[in-house]
Amino acid sequence: MLHLHSRYKNDKFGKRNFISLNFLLQKKFTKFTEIQIHFNSNILGFLLVDEIRTIAKPHKTEIKIKNSKFIGFAFESKEITTFENELDKIRKEHYLANHNCFSYRIGNDGEKFRYSDDGEPSGTAGKPIFTVLENSGLTNLGLIVTRYFGGTKLGTGGLIKAYTESAKITLESAKIKTEILYQNLEIEFDYALTSVVMRSLDSFSAKMIDTFYSNNVRIHAGIRLNSADEFSRNLQEKCLGNVLIKNL
Repeated sequence: MLHLHSRYKNDKFGKRNFISLNFLLQKKFTKFTEIQIHFNSNILGFLLVDEIRTIAKPHKTEIKIKNSKFIGFAFESKEITTFENELDKIRKEHYLANHNCFSYRIGNDGEKFRYSDDGEPSGTAGKPIFTVLENSGLTNLGLIVTRYFGGTKLGTGGLIKAYTESAKITLESAKIKTEILYQNLEIEFDYALTSVVMRSLDSFSAKMIDTFYSNNVRIHAGIRLNSADEFSRNLQEKCLGNVLIKNL
């Protein structure tokens, strides 16, 4: 017998960041063993997320630490090329800067990511920036910290702290938005089923995309990712199987 319980931990960005799973294994109904495992919820396949949080508009901050100036830039990046173009722009604008360290997370689960120390000692800049970005739960986002050296060396620990602080201040002061993820569907049906289909779309708060009329009716609509399978089953039942639904 297997019992599973879950517990979520919310961080300052409102993200359900970690999940604790407790497995109770019953052996011969006489002995229970409890195993507690911690996972990052982003990689749990059975947790289907239909919302992502990202930055609403480009944001810039500036702090000084021991005369070194750290300028933080955060901006939306849904494609790697978008990030690279913005990085090139910042490098040209701040051509006198000593370092342009960065990180990005792209994709619904942040599956595309990269970070760079850009000449700072290994592990003192890019990784700390990425850690802040990852812990925020935000995605489709680029984060760059530009440094102008002020004459005083910060040391390994000081650099890690400085880049972490700049990244945190930049994200925590930025305006954040939530985006809903949709599964776009094509729904084909006979004219006689129009009212049934439209009521179902309305009940699932569908995002209407387009409608085509010929021998049958074809509708392109978006259903929230978490609800797409339920919508398809529900509509098939109501239409007695006389509707064709496919993913776009």
